[in-house]
Amino acid sequence: MQGAGGADGRNPRQVWAETFAPDKLQEAGGRAPEVVPNLGDAAYWRSDAKSGALYVLKGNIYLRVFTGGNDDGETKIEKCSQVVRKALGRL
Repeated sequence: MQGAGGADGRNPRQVWAETFAPDKLQEAGGRAPEVVPNLGDAAYWRSDAKSGALYVLKGNIYLRVFTGGNDDGETKIEKCSQVVRKALGRL
């Protein structure tokens, strides 16, 4: 997500702040997203039993990379992190 032009465009940093505000970090199931260090300005991993998504904020852009499959959580995070690093290198 990146900012849209015009008065009605939402700022990605604002959306990020609303989504990952401390009072919203607890998911309905009681599991807070996992902080992923050394990736962008901030990064969180959210998952359930079958899938996961890596959210990364960098500057005024944020990315969401989603994955499923049979890999364990750490492997899924690493695979998504590789995709994000490539994408951030092109922004």
